[in-house]
Amino acid sequence: MLFRSLTPEVTVGVRPEAWHLVEPGAGIPVRVSLVEELGSDGFAHGTADLGDATATVAVRLPSRGHVGPDDVLHVAIPAGAAHVFDTATGRRLSP
Repeated sequence: MLFRSLTPEVTVGVRPEAWHLVEPGAGIPVRVSLVEELGSDGFAHGTADLGDATATVAVRLPSRGHVGPDDVLHVAIPAGAAHVFDTATGRRLSP
């Protein structure tokens, strides 16, 4: 999941399974800090540099054993995969 407070009022979230890996130089670079291997699923947790701030990101991996700490993944999401929330109440603002 990506959690990033765009303003004090709005937070954007993306589910780990919504991300897909893209070629280096495309998408958002994420520096991996932890890889969880849970049965057949793997998840990379890391930090994305968004220019003026950083965001915490969790990405469901397509396969196991190919990503480790300090690796950089490049990820993107399809249109409509981001969810917008009111930061104060946690209430979802996007449809």
